[in-house]
Amino acid sequence: MSRWAVLFAFAAGCTAETRQADEAVAKSSFSANPSVPIPSHDPHRLRWVPVEGSTCIDGSSTGFIFSPGTSSDLCIYMEGGGASYDKSSDSFLSLAVPRGFGPGDACPDGHDGDGVCLGNVFSRHTDGLLNRNESRNPCRDAHIAYFGYCSGDVYAGNSSNGSNQHRGYRNVQLFLQRLAATLPKLNQVLCAGSSAGGIGCFVHQGNIRRTLTANAYHLLNISGSALMADAYVPLCTQRAWQSAWNLQSTIGNDCPEAVRDIERGQGVGNLVDCVMRQQEGHGRVGFVSTTQDGVMDLFRTLTASRCPTPAPFHEGVQELAGRIGGYAHGSSFVVKGKEHILNTPLQFSLVPSKSITSVSSGGVALMDWIQAMIKTPQAWRNVGP
Repeated sequence: MSRWAVLFAFAAGCTAETRQADEAVAKSSFSANPSVPIPSHDPHRLRWVPVEGSTCIDGSSTGFIFSPGTSSDLCIYMEGGGASYDKSSDSFLSLAVPRGFGPGDACPDGHDGDGVCLGNVFSRHTDGLLNRNESRNPCRDAHIAYFGYCSGDVYAGNSSNGSNQHRGYRNVQLFLQRLAATLPKLNQVLCAGSSAGGIGCFVHQGNIRRTLTANAYHLLNISGSALMADAYVPLCTQRAWQSAWNLQSTIGNDCPEAVRDIERGQGVGNLVDCVMRQQEGHGRVGFVSTTQDGVMDLFRTLTASRCPTPAPFHEGVQELAGRIGGYAHGSSFVVKGKEHILNTPLQFSLVPSKSITSVSSGGVALMDWIQAMIKTPQAWRNVGP
């Protein structure tokens, strides 16, 4: 088995047996209506929140995990994973897309009859932004919403592609509605995500501001570097994404210039500048990547078509970091290496990944940089090799 096959096979964590065992909780408990507030429960306890109308790639219903905080801030964490958009991606990347995400997957230590987790671990993630005992974590006292990834479309899809349901865009819209019903007035909102989740935060920046009422809205893209300029992402790869996920009906809502005409330079590379312009005056935008991220390098080039070789990946990362960091409300953190930086690394020796708690660059720890983004923006700056 190749290193990539091992990586993506390991990342898929959900099983049919787990979902069957939790059907009673998924169907009962409390209302799944996205307009109904989440029932109150103890601060910092995790709870599975079903959301009516949300759909995983296999057609099963889904939801998210919610942990009440003691402050008026909200941290949304979008989980990462693989993608499905053509035959080539289905051979590798889609193996890292869980076919479902339910209460058993959300609560690995079990749950009571109302979906309140017995343990206090966010699915497979125990580090960084989801660790309330981490002193540098700007989310340690905040409300936390954990969006599990099961749509295979970097949270941007609105389509049926064969037997696959790509409804990630609608899922997030519904999750945000439920959070708005529960938390009508917030101070700061941070949307952070790793890999596919980092891209998802950029895709949904408009939905977040429209749906949630807050004083500030921040975005943190960790390892979602596939949003490079078009010179670094082959047009045939972009065509595959657009065709499989119907991006015109999702990304096109806020940033039509990112999907309008990829043949004429109006492709995904324009999404970042659109996001940066729309975020101005609303909050800060951070970007984190290694210079040679092997996972994202594969994602940008893996299609069933014969694509021309794009410009080198490391040049694309530097160009993207420079663009984001060139805005007054943006900053980038770039690390030399090939690892895929995640909130919690995959626990397998052949997987080239690192936790955000173990990364530093130029003498600056990544967790300190993230904390400064939210707590002390005057000390927040671009960091790179």
